[in-house]
Amino acid sequence: MTNSTPRPTARAGAKTDACEAGLAPGTTVLTMDGAIPVEFLNPGDRIITRRGVRKLIAVMRHTLPEGTPRVVVSADALGGKPSTDITLMPGQRVLVRDWRAQAMWGKDIAAPQAARLVDGQFIRTVTTGSQIMLSLYLGAPEIIYADGLELASADKPKVAAKA
Repeated sequence: MTNSTPRPTARAGAKTDACEAGLAPGTTVLTMDGAIPVEFLNPGDRIITRRGVRKLIAVMRHTLPEGTPRVVVSADALGGKPSTDITLMPGQRVLVRDWRAQAMWGKDIAAPQAARLVDGQFIRTVTTGSQIMLSLYLGAPEIIYADGLELASADKPKVAAKA
């Protein structure tokens, strides 16, 4: 699915170095308008998630200092996915539902940080290249689809306060 309609430049939030979950420009995210590069998403866009369609609340643009590590997941590295090489922040959670989840975490399904998947060959750490990353906020934690991978939104789970 592709979208032939031109999209405006993303309305980015404040620039910050604090980026745990994030996607590199060029990563396509599945929306109700088709697969759209993350840098063209805007608040209000309808993102397809594992639990249905959710409106995008915010897109935060992060300018990272030179040398900041990122994780590159090579095409087909995770059971035939992603569809192309994809660059993620090390803290980006990736939903894993193949033998890796069972072998590494003893579960049928797991959502480890991308850094925990690094094998040095098909999933590797890089410190050069694009220093811009984008984080998507949907108002609550969701699993989105990006270049064929299932990734957690940047939203943090709400933790109940202790009495």
